[in-house]
Amino acid sequence: MISAVALCALVQNVAMASTSSRSTVDTSATSVLVPLRLVTRKNLAQSDAVGAPSPAGCSVSIEDAHIARSVVNSVKVNAKLQRNYRVAELSLSVTLWKVHALGLGEVQASTPSHTRGDKLLENNGTFRECTNGKDTTWYGTATADSMEDGQQYEAMVRSLHNATLACGT
Repeated sequence: MISAVALCALVQNVAMASTSSRSTVDTSATSVLVPLRLVTRKNLAQSDAVGAPSPAGCSVSIEDAHIARSVVNSVKVNAKLQRNYRVAELSLSVTLWKVHALGLGEVQASTPSHTRGDKLLENNGTFRECTNGKDTTWYGTATADSMEDGQQYEAMVRSLHNATLACGT
């Protein structure tokens, strides 16, 4: 589990990266890619700030929320964790958020995925059925972990854009 300190640092890094390059960002882009970083544990309940990048080149990407083609009448978000070579263990948890008034997000769906030894871990199963056609704003987050040579690497990423879709719940 990633600590609040590490999570804030990761979210700030993603926000700063997207803000600092706003003039050169392709606004048609629908996904964002973030490398996994070493997490130092102070104790079992707390992790330290972000460290060195994953030696295996692990990175997590997440798409913008979108109307699903694979699930009828639903909104979904897809994410994947990929690396340059196999590692002992990978996990990827994807969460779909609905934005309410005042910009507050509410979890609508969350799905974990795990694998051992594969080079790619995809999570394409995080969705929520639409119950009406009301315009609703959605985004996704993904938390990824890899175990490499006995050390844990983590990253958290958020969808590049909020997506307003005709899919209410």
